[in-house]
Amino acid sequence: MWTGRRELPERYAPESRANQMNAIARRLRRLEERMRPAFRAATAYDPSATAKIRATLAAAGFVAGPVESLAELWARAMGVTSIELRTLLERRAAGLPAE
Repeated sequence: MWTGRRELPERYAPESRANQMNAIARRLRRLEERMRPAFRAATAYDPSATAKIRATLAAAGFVAGPVESLAELWARAMGVTSIELRTLLERRAAGLPAE
């Protein structure tokens, strides 16, 4: 007779859930350790550096529009789209050649 309940597989037992959570926590710690240098670099934002980049681009004749970001300005100066610039930067970050 069916009671509406079924036995759960062993992988869903409370003990294995604890093991799964420990494995997830361990993986998360490893990921955070690997990403730490990138996080530090991202938080080391220097407004004077962006001002210098904007000034250098302006000296070359590339002035940002009223709603244009620095990345868009940089892409325009390179003669590529923002998406192409992002792809180039991602490939560079991965250690791959530009093309």
